[in-house]
Amino acid sequence: MQIGMLKHLLGWLQEFLKQHKRLDQFNDIWLSVPAYLDMSKPRCAYEEVSRWNGGEIKTMTRFLVGVTRNALRNPNPAQKAHFESALECTRSLVEFYMYCQYDSHDDDTLNLMEDALRRFHNTKGVFLQFRAGKRLAVEAKEKRAELCKERDAELKANFSKTMAHKQRIRETWKTIIEAEMAEYIEEGSDFNFPKIHLMQHFRDQIQRFGSLKQWSTEIGESSHKRQIKDGFNASNKTGDYYTQVINFYLRCNAFTVRKANLAAMSCQQTPSRNLKPGPEVVCASAVADEGSQAGARVAGPGAGSRPSLNCRLKFISPQLQKGRGKVNDFKGLLDVIADEELRKGLEHATRRFLTSRRINIELEDLMGSTAAIYHGLEVKTSNMHGEETAQRLRCTGDNSWYSGTARNDWVWVQIARRQAGRELPYKALQGRLPYQMLRLFKLHVVHARGSDTFWLAYVHLTKPANGGMPEKASQLVRVVKPTSGEVNAVISAGNIVGAAHLIPEEPVSSQKENKGWIVNSHIDLATWNEVYYMFEDELEAIAGN
Repeated sequence: MQIGMLKHLLGWLQEFLKQHKRLDQFNDIWLSVPAYLDMSKPRCAYEEVSRWNGGEIKTMTRFLVGVTRNALRNPNPAQKAHFESALECTRSLVEFYMYCQYDSHDDDTLNLMEDALRRFHNTKGVFLQFRAGKRLAVEAKEKRAELCKERDAELKANFSKTMAHKQRIRETWKTIIEAEMAEYIEEGSDFNFPKIHLMQHFRDQIQRFGSLKQWSTEIGESSHKRQIKDGFNASNKTGDYYTQVINFYLRCNAFTVRKANLAAMSCQQTPSRNLKPGPEVVCASAVADEGSQAGARVAGPGAGSRPSLNCRLKFISPQLQKGRGKVNDFKGLLDVIADEELRKGLEHATRRFLTSRRINIELEDLMGSTAAIYHGLEVKTSNMHGEETAQRLRCTGDNSWYSGTARNDWVWVQIARRQAGRELPYKALQGRLPYQMLRLFKLHVVHARGSDTFWLAYVHLTKPANGGMPEKASQLVRVVKPTSGEVNAVISAGNIVGAAHLIPEEPVSSQKENKGWIVNSHIDLATWNEVYYMFEDELEAIAGN
């Protein structure tokens, strides 16, 4: 799938974007994709990648649909049908690939996988003209030359006519040549190659032999480097180099065992240090949705919904400001913010938050309240199989991240909880909204009723477009910047339930204000298993097919 079908799709999509003059926009949005938990920000444009390997393609599929959707937005009436077909074809193949990554399957997931493959075959015709072989390309070039000769002959015959008349002849011939060439290439092109046929057998293979992940070549390929290449590079590469490779690994394994023994002996002999734990907050109210919409993408027990758990949040290491040291009070926290508008917004949002908690405090007392700014947050959550995992979210403010630009992650904030007999708001978002963290800080305030310590996040707000329903072609949810009311707010860090990934509609290089984002539900299997909306009749139709 990775170096086969998905690589073919990349080639078709590139030619399609070139044909419709959207490739530059695609590259700009590609470079605007933000970092995620285990994925760094793209460092080079799509066109600049000279060679695609399996790992790069696997990473690319995590945001390909969102980038394609943003690059093909706002089509003219003539382009609309082609753009929707190209987007649905891309999405269908990516989703088929995601189903292949499931650890376990049942009839529902196999039906959904086959439905994705059916949609891919129904819409792949939009890329047919880009399947021309070398022989067909040569023949097409010769046919174009013949048509151009006919055009030149007609222009020569109308040499005495006006320039406007000759221009109309050129435009007419241009339309004729493009139409005939497209028809000629499509008639001689086909999708008859082995890898596209092999996908038809995936369901049968899963039913007979189990999950496809156990047949992936990734493990063998990654082990090949460690087991053979490293040892060969350490040898003299002549004579009995294979013996040297074996001895190299015998030494490596001996050192590894010795190191493990020394570590075990050190733990037994040396009493453990009493390390002071980092500041943390436990919120018992962050209980996720117990159920799921009809047609959940189940993949074994516990999939399709997140089990109830106490979401444990831990603030990671205080952030040191360059030349200013550690923040000690709220005034110092505001002083390290260079943007005046952001500074004022944080002050007003904090006062609104305290007012909502029925804490009345003077501005002078607030400025003197103890505060500390942080650059990380660890959230305990669960994956699609109900296994507990930890996510480290980053919020560096104005500071750079690994010598690059600042990193302020998007997060899921739980707005509503499930109530018996009532559907969660925001449809596919399941009662959550994606917010972008701008600052993480702790605040200790003393007021008339006593004192309180809050673990807070200053966030950029969004609201769902179309009520949170996915778009038709991309099946992705769009969120927008609020047009009225507050744009930023201070919230309790206990409402943050995990990492989100949003792709801006306006690329960073455009210098335009971005007012809309696409919620990237393909970023990982857990997110994809939650951010979707499917009606009962849709699931029944898929099962019937």
